[in-house]
Amino acid sequence: MTRKRFLTTVLFILVGAAALGCWQRQPILAWWRAHQLMQASESSRSACVDAVVALDQAALPRLISGLTTSDATACGNLEEALVELAKRWKALDPRALMLMESLPSEFAKLSPEGQATGLRTATALLSTAAEGETLPARITLSASCLLKAAERIPTLRPPMLHLAGALLDRVPPGQWLDEARNWATQGLADANSATRAAALHLTMRTALRGESSLLAQALPLLRDPEAIVRRAAVIALGSREEGVSEDDLLPLLHDPDAEVQQLCELALRGRGLQDRQLELARLISDESPAARLRVLQLLRAGSDVELGVWLRRLSQDPAPAVRAAAVRAAASQPQIDLRERLAEMTRQDASPTVRELAAHYLTLRDAKVPSEPR
Repeated sequence: MTRKRFLTTVLFILVGAAALGCWQRQPILAWWRAHQLMQASESSRSACVDAVVALDQAALPRLISGLTTSDATACGNLEEALVELAKRWKALDPRALMLMESLPSEFAKLSPEGQATGLRTATALLSTAAEGETLPARITLSASCLLKAAERIPTLRPPMLHLAGALLDRVPPGQWLDEARNWATQGLADANSATRAAALHLTMRTALRGESSLLAQALPLLRDPEAIVRRAAVIALGSREEGVSEDDLLPLLHDPDAEVQQLCELALRGRGLQDRQLELARLISDESPAARLRVLQLLRAGSDVELGVWLRRLSQDPAPAVRAAAVRAAASQPQIDLRERLAEMTRQDASPTVRELAAHYLTLRDAKVPSEPR
């Protein structure tokens, strides 16, 4: 009987262990997969992300708890899995609510790297909803709790501003507008370049595009010393023809950063400039007066450009030699009426030679006598 009881007890233990193992299989597997992901190298990261994402919501608790680590690489690996889950679930999925509510509830326990990951994950999740699509109230509440928690931490400003933008696009008009305006105003003046860039992206949101004070503050950032900010400035301001002139953009065609140059060219093409006009734009914004003088050669050779517009630009050039050449060119084009500009140059030009030349040609234009001065 003793042997029988012993075997029965062992059997019950084995059955219980098996049942416990089945019950805990997913959490144990999630722990192991997340652990592997945190340790993954660049070459193995993709496979580890796929393995974690395959566990779906079972992996969520371990992914969130993993964000307590201060290892930036580990947090980056976890972020890839969290963002992939967010993209799969989308904002209206009940599993997305689990993710969003877990972020603010655990936010204080996370490392600074983990907190930044949480903000970026929330931004990715909100971005899965179409602009103007109504978000569930609890999703909005969770996002607002994250913003309030993050705004007190200066190092979290860049991801916080991106989250603010995603939320602003997906709440009813007027909601979060005052807060977003204040965050953008502060961010544009921030000492951190990543924060200034994020603030520029925030100003692109529909609710803030009409804010003239933000536009005035953002415009000087086209000349920011940091390339990351100039890139963001061209993206944010390049398509805003009202308040941002082509003259504001032209110098960036010669920016030391190649990406800024490309973005500037795309912005100008978006405003209708064609190849020849872009060539003229590069020359007229060149630092060398000799290069700017070449604009006149191209103007004489081409018939697909507005001569008056370009001659007026050249008449405002900082180099007296270029302004003088523009005066002569204007005088040789009787079909273009630049008398008002010539009269202005006669009165106000800094160069006595240019003033005299403008006065002479203005007299000839009024008399309709096309001859050179002696």
